[in-house]
Amino acid sequence: KELTRDQLSDIMKLTFDNTTAEDAKRYAQHNNIIPGGILSGTALLKDLKVNPDTGVPSDEVELRESKYGTNVIPVEDQTPLWELMLEALKDPTLIFLCFAAVVSLIIGVFVEQ
Repeated sequence: KELTRDQLSDIMKLTFDNTTAEDAKRYAQHNNIIPGGILSGTALLKDLKVNPDTGVPSDEVELRESKYGTNVIPVEDQTPLWELMLEALKDPTLIFLCFAAVVSLIIGVFVEQ
């Protein structure tokens, strides 16, 4: 059974998302990607028909690129800082701390005078 483009993409994303080897094995087993669900470097190389010493043969590069896509992980859109700050202000603990800081500032200014 050969890996599909989406399956290979999912496996590669797992390696960049701070995923443990156990998570990757469970993913492979759940999706029946590799027989027996064993995801190891050797099994993946064998399934992709790649020699670990020489890599992909030059004459297969274009074929594999058309089948699996380019060797690029798409960059996800970043959430703007202002949105993250606005979201943080919805936290009750942060609201309380901001209120306490303002009260402390007011008391500090008027008590000192």
